[in-house]
Amino acid sequence: MKKVALFHPYKHHSYYSLKGIAQYTNKVIGVYGYYYKDDILDKLVLKSKHKKKIEGYEDKQISDSIKTSLLVKGLYLLNKFIPTKFKSLYFKGFQRWSKKFIKQNEVIHVLQDYLNETVRWAYEQKKIIVYEHIQPFASYQKEKLMEEIVKFNYPKEYADVKFPDEMIEKQIENIKMSNIIIVASQATYNSLLPYVNEEKLRLIPYGSIISNSNIDEIKNRIKHKKTTDALRILYVGAFNLTKGVQYIIEAAKQLVGENIEFTFIGKPTFEQDKVLVNAVRNLSNAKYIESVPHVEMYKQYCAHDIFVFEALFEGFGMVTLEAMTYGLPCIVADGGKGVIVHGEDGYVHPNGDVNALVNYIKYLNKEREVLKKMGEKAFQNVQNYTWKRYENEIEKIYLELEKL
Repeated sequence: MKKVALFHPYKHHSYYSLKGIAQYTNKVIGVYGYYYKDDILDKLVLKSKHKKKIEGYEDKQISDSIKTSLLVKGLYLLNKFIPTKFKSLYFKGFQRWSKKFIKQNEVIHVLQDYLNETVRWAYEQKKIIVYEHIQPFASYQKEKLMEEIVKFNYPKEYADVKFPDEMIEKQIENIKMSNIIIVASQATYNSLLPYVNEEKLRLIPYGSIISNSNIDEIKNRIKHKKTTDALRILYVGAFNLTKGVQYIIEAAKQLVGENIEFTFIGKPTFEQDKVLVNAVRNLSNAKYIESVPHVEMYKQYCAHDIFVFEALFEGFGMVTLEAMTYGLPCIVADGGKGVIVHGEDGYVHPNGDVNALVNYIKYLNKEREVLKKMGEKAFQNVQNYTWKRYENEIEKIYLELEKL
């Protein structure tokens, strides 16, 4: 069994990746910028008004394998509080501190382009590199975004800020140095094909939030959901062109006067994106909510009938899994389809096809029995995508590494 070190400056889904590696070997460590260790810094933060900054940074199943540093944890908190001043310093500090763990291990596991220096050092030391590419390749995203910028008269700089050349260069370097590249969606997989040998790629969908403890409760909610009121449509996500919010707004405009209501939840990404928020506020059949605590989101899912997601490209689209968990059929653009099965638990249509979106909404508004059956199927299908399944697939990849 090879010795493995997983590196991550934040956490995202990497705790599940670490659990999957731990199924393969007990010779694994997780190197994190922040992790709750009940040390003096953790105790100080918990007593302060900033305690929410560290919520969720612990999983007792992996705690014994986690490496942290008080100095790096301090830099992490400064980065959280004032990212404009401390982000660069935090990443430099994290990578320099964590460098020592590269030498001690045979396999280095990293996520996306956060840690370009770490990947480079591992490559120079001839380590095996497992690289999780979370989002579609940056140059592909930028190309698609430029099409929207022209169409909706946004400034060209919008794309340069979101996808700077430095990001693209780092991603190219990282995928070339990696031995195995893990992606969560077909969109990300396809975006990497022009740049990497397909033999390196492994597709593993993420897991849903569903658990055995709440399956019966959710089933009961779905069974007794009313389907005779106004059709309630939900969007949750960032407000920007890449998420396709502009197309949902256009669909809502075309459906004014119908027995259909829209709810938009999310914050604008950049200053230019506030125009999208204003457009929603001007709709008579829609309401805008800037944010909802994640622990309260289930109430929104339960209060709606359909989830719409018009992203032009998406690393996976966790929100669609969450919506399916609460029995919502999903109408999605091809770029953000995730695991939606067309005609079974939702509908998939070409990017930017507002007519298709409107027609699917109208159809489900009219055919409420179809809507109900699709919701039940969404709940059934989402149970195939668990984090345990994800962990098992990670383990399989590491068993492959024994041949390298």
